[in-house]
Amino acid sequence: MTSPTLDSTSPSPIWCEVSASAPVEQAETVAEAMRTVAPGGVSIEDPLVPLGPEEGVRLDRRKPSVVKAYLPVDDGLGERLERLDAAFAALGVRPELTTRTVREEDWAGAWKEYFHVERFGERVVIRPSWRDHDPRPGDVVIDLDPGMAFGTGQHPTTRMCLELLEREIRSGMTVLDVGTGSGILAVAAVKLGAARVLAFDIEPGAVKVARENAGRNGVAGAIQLEVGTLDLPPRPPSLQGGGSTISTSIAVSSAASPQPLATERVGGIGSPAGARDHAANHGGEAPSDRVPSENAGPVAAGTIPHSGPFDLAVANITASAVAALVPAFAATLRPGALLIGSGIVDQRLDEVLVALTRARFTVEEVRSGGDWRAVVARAPVGPPGAMV
Repeated sequence: MTSPTLDSTSPSPIWCEVSASAPVEQAETVAEAMRTVAPGGVSIEDPLVPLGPEEGVRLDRRKPSVVKAYLPVDDGLGERLERLDAAFAALGVRPELTTRTVREEDWAGAWKEYFHVERFGERVVIRPSWRDHDPRPGDVVIDLDPGMAFGTGQHPTTRMCLELLEREIRSGMTVLDVGTGSGILAVAAVKLGAARVLAFDIEPGAVKVARENAGRNGVAGAIQLEVGTLDLPPRPPSLQGGGSTISTSIAVSSAASPQPLATERVGGIGSPAGARDHAANHGGEAPSDRVPSENAGPVAAGTIPHSGPFDLAVANITASAVAALVPAFAATLRPGALLIGSGIVDQRLDEVLVALTRARFTVEEVRSGGDWRAVVARAPVGPPGAMV
């Protein structure tokens, strides 16, 4: 793979956009390979076809998914691209690859024309901040500017989460939002009646965008936003069951990468090259002028304490991340509270269900959106005992 030429005269930071086109069913494998050189995450632009205003999208399997990563253009770029070629070969995939340089200032706004007002469930309406909308009586309108952060509601994973939040949120609830991206789910939870939301993401850019969206919707006072990741030890026996207050913590991350946390799924139909991508988890804003370390990760020193338990947790991330965090959710959710886990591709659903069963969660619903699944599970009630 050839490295793009560095333009040292550019007035803004330059990034290498690596795009890999592959059949939809190979997208996750391609993303796994690309994460070896982009540990902050990658994006997957699925071939989504709009069905009409406020009607959602469908997946067009005749077209490829496009997996993207953004790498700093520096002296190490050539070596990263060589490692990427080797990773593809090791996993047995050969996507069609293209690279190009992208200026930060060009990257930051080109995607806006592709996002429109959409309705979710009966009442929730997502209105991009640059669009007009006449609400119906009873509508819960969320004004959103995702910046470069994941979360506009276009993807089935986000849509399912919004529909489930509309159904499950009760007045006064406390909510945990893992991998908040643009803050869309945290804002929706408060506007639907939640009293308090703790939301976090490993990408500072995503948290910045989420704070702006919380302020734009007048709910900043009810949402605590942090940079970090859920990192909980097993609950001591003395704190198990009974709904007692549990001290939780957020591991602070030092990563300054513009790439998405884990894997972001975004609508790829007509999306411009360099279209909005987040950090994780899929998200982040346009890359800053700080060049991230390839090995950037959570800082061992320093956690931010918070109090639980929570009445509901939502995690629109990836199947592997949801499964890995199940013990943490068990530790921080109130007995009998709900967990909504999304971002789960169908082929990985069993991984999540096994993790939930081991932690004695009761799976109440598996919702489908194309190839994607969202799981609703209830935390164990009473003394949990040992994991299965």
